[in-house]
Amino acid sequence: MQERERSQSQRARTAPPQRQEAPIVDEHLAHHIEGEVARQLESLNFTRKIWGEVGEFQRGLKVHHKLAYGTLVFLGVLLMWYGTWGLIATIPVLKLPGVALVAGVVLLALTGVLYNKLTA
Repeated sequence: MQERERSQSQRARTAPPQRQEAPIVDEHLAHHIEGEVARQLESLNFTRKIWGEVGEFQRGLKVHHKLAYGTLVFLGVLLMWYGTWGLIATIPVLKLPGVALVAGVVLLALTGVLYNKLTA
């Protein structure tokens, strides 16, 4: 019992082990992380600037050139539909109308749109 107390008091008296210096790899990693964070923040600021410019262009187009804006929106929707139609046509399973119908109903049911349309 006394030996146990002595060993515990000796352990308490000894200083904690000195911390080893960080390896060079850690410094390199920290430098890399700092650079990456700076790059991400710069990219975010650039993205905000671009979206600000696009937003101003859109507002000006909506207000001053309504016909051109409507035509561009129509063409955008039309081209998206055409591309989707062509993409679906390349999937062999979806070329069968029954399979395409079931897949469409499942997608609408999963998103909740089907239920909303049926109850509205």
